[in-house]
Amino acid sequence: MSQNNLTEGERKLLTILENAALDNEKCPRNTELITMLNKKTSIDSLALRGYYRIDYYDEYWRVVTILTGPHAGKSTRMPPDFKEGTNPNRSVTTKGDTATIQHHRPQPTNKVSLGKPLPWETDSRG
Repeated sequence: MSQNNLTEGERKLLTILENAALDNEKCPRNTELITMLNKKTSIDSLALRGYYRIDYYDEYWRVVTILTGPHAGKSTRMPPDFKEGTNPNRSVTTKGDTATIQHHRPQPTNKVSLGKPLPWETDSRG
């Protein structure tokens, strides 16, 4: 996948994450990325475009796996309590964010109850 269509900031972000993966470092937090890039950024945008995958193992630990280029397959450090076979709490890939994909379960409307009849379900004419 070509980096020609990336902005300068996106290229810098990708380089920072590739270097973290090559050095087996923890994925930088958003506040650290803001300091490194001198601007606010979202790492999800490049994951949604297929440059890397983000796996969240808890609120404070994410693992980025590079999917393109010479460093494809390299990942940032896993959580210290990681056990082989543990699934992430959520992931961001080209398919979207699994926090919104897997955890959204529409509830059938006939199962919804407010505990009392709705105004249009009762005969108000007495």
